[in-house]
Amino acid sequence: MKPIRLLTFALAGCATMALTAQTQPPAAPPPQQPRQPSEIELVINGAPGLPPKIAVPDLIPLSSEPETVAAAKTVGEVLWDDLNFEREFYLIPRDTYRSIPVASSTEQVALDRWKEIGADGVVVGSIRKGPNGYVVEVRRRTTSI
Repeated sequence: MKPIRLLTFALAGCATMALTAQTQPPAAPPPQQPRQPSEIELVINGAPGLPPKIAVPDLIPLSSEPETVAAAKTVGEVLWDDLNFEREFYLIPRDTYRSIPVASSTEQVALDRWKEIGADGVVVGSIRKGPNGYVVEVRRRTTSI
């Protein structure tokens, strides 16, 4: 579409909206959508002078679809790699997670078992398919029970 023609359509649209606004009462404002937080704050306590020991297992897939199961594994690995890259935490090696039962939800985490392998906290999350892609929820759970 040529720039002149696009400008003509834009001006015609503005004129139509201006005329409509003059002849109809103002519409009620649309309801506010809940906004996602722009910042995430996380406080992790551990032994003084030592980095907190964190475990980051694969996310919990909320369906048995192969794509969702694969996405749960991938997101868990990427999250572990990203946190490990920052060198702010001691990340419990992922090969030691085999002894911990896999959680069925973020509320059903065997925190006592994670504590047995030395974790101060566990980053747990779930993943499911949504209408526009995947929906991921992540929580930090502490093992100080």
